[in-house]
Amino acid sequence: MSADDMSSDETPNPYRSPSPVQHQGVVYGDYAKRRRGGFLFREIELTGRFDGVLRYTGWWFVQRVFLNDRRLWWKISWLTLQRRVDFRLPDATGQAVDATLQMDFDARLRFRRFQLIADDVSIYDEIV
Repeated sequence: MSADDMSSDETPNPYRSPSPVQHQGVVYGDYAKRRRGGFLFREIELTGRFDGVLRYTGWWFVQRVFLNDRRLWWKISWLTLQRRVDFRLPDATGQAVDATLQMDFDARLRFRRFQLIADDVSIYDEIV
């Protein structure tokens, strides 16, 4: 078989660079969806076992977590933002369970990851 018999269409080049992929962010959650988001701000609509709107804000050096406008947690963060927030989250029956918000930020304080875990189950996971 000569080199003329093989065209470049027949054999793929294993050393070729992959095509560029534009990352759009990934959101996981069967019973949660992002309503709004911005700089140090997320608003997540929860359905199912946890019903309501969860809101996180980190504006003006104060981090806060609300569910249906009821404050669940807050902390003044002058120098360092808390990347892990533990609080009690009421479910639809009124029973409160342990919940955690885990956040990762880039150098400009934009979210890289925003995850809500309640009762050891990931409810919402956003990877930016």
